[in-house]
Amino acid sequence: MSGWSLFTKECRRVVTGLPFWLLVAALLAFLSTQFMAGLKPLEEPQPGLASYGASDRVDWEKAIPAALQSLAGEYGENRYKTYPFGFVKTVRLKEEGRERMGELLSELTGRSEEELAAAAQPAGFAVGGGERQPDGSFAVQVPQGEETAPSLTLAPGLAREDFVRLMGEADELLGGGSSYAAEKLAGFGREPLRYEEALEQYRQMVEEDRVTGAYARLFCDYMGIPLAVLPAFVAAALWLKDRRAGAREAVWSRRVSSLALTAARFGAVIATVMGAVLVLAGWMTAVVLAKNGDLSGSLTAFFSYSLGWLLPGVLVSAGVGAFLTECTDTPIAIFVQGAWWYLSLFAGAGDLVGGYGWSLLIRHNRLGGYAEYRAGLAQIAANRLVYALAGLLLMLLTGLVLEQKRRGRFGGMGKALRVHRRCQRAAV
Repeated sequence: MSGWSLFTKECRRVVTGLPFWLLVAALLAFLSTQFMAGLKPLEEPQPGLASYGASDRVDWEKAIPAALQSLAGEYGENRYKTYPFGFVKTVRLKEEGRERMGELLSELTGRSEEELAAAAQPAGFAVGGGERQPDGSFAVQVPQGEETAPSLTLAPGLAREDFVRLMGEADELLGGGSSYAAEKLAGFGREPLRYEEALEQYRQMVEEDRVTGAYARLFCDYMGIPLAVLPAFVAAALWLKDRRAGAREAVWSRRVSSLALTAARFGAVIATVMGAVLVLAGWMTAVVLAKNGDLSGSLTAFFSYSLGWLLPGVLVSAGVGAFLTECTDTPIAIFVQGAWWYLSLFAGAGDLVGGYGWSLLIRHNRLGGYAEYRAGLAQIAANRLVYALAGLLLMLLTGLVLEQKRRGRFGGMGKALRVHRRCQRAAV
């Protein structure tokens, strides 16, 4: 059997399997609920608008009281919104956790837990103007209807470092992913974007990104989440098919090298998965260009970003699936890759734009962000190259393990296969 025939046969085995279509369904779900749900055309900002969004500059005199107000309000209701993986999750603390949160608020405000409990009544806490008091604290007080919300201030003399530390403890108590994590506190005091800055961002998306580039990064951000784990399912299922069908020894006896057989299977997984991705990329190119009909956009951005950004993740995920399945003859790869994916997703939840690093998942959860992308381009390239090479190395190791099995090691059937081959040659 020629290499091409073997490859096409393995492709057919992939696309007729349930794991592949579950992967496609997951991609469609992420596309419709995350990417397309907020898809809007680019609009040039006009002077004189009330708001152009938030900038990256932080006004801590606004951020501190706003963060305090938010935590106090959620403490009063015992309902905390967190985003551990970029998706909202409501946390309710049990009695022990609620008591600890009260202690943290007491340290932040200098008030006793009894006073805080008495204040956390229907009137609740409200956002204050953030005016600094003579002792250096911030007043947090706003009328609500005909009543006035209880006034809270930070404990006199509490340094910003202590404030950040205590808020970080509150975030840990909630399981992480809340707005009180150290890296997210600045979000409470983002200064408004100026017209000139908004205009420059628009110019970058139109001229530098050529419209579709800005959308393509957001597309890759969402598609990268399922593609960092689900190809391992597809690969593991393909490698286990022969064993389930009782045809492993017959496959091993083929007159084809172990590396060629592994490459055909591995290539089939990559080709079919990336084929599905590129179909979606073409669809989104048409959608984005239609929404921005008065702007000239690039026809290749979605495809180039998908290959450079998503392909390495698919390679390494499929590589883990193939290698561990070949080594163990079990679906353990699914759990290993799932654990790696979970940790990567959790670790990247606090920095969704610009913190590229060496994580399995590269996040860029913003339409635009061209300046951050350009600043981190070298890191992105290094990251993707490492994962692409790791995926190819895992493919090579899978082929070596298969060869050893065909020789009778690692639980292989070497002797039986050698007899079978001699019988084949005698028949010829």
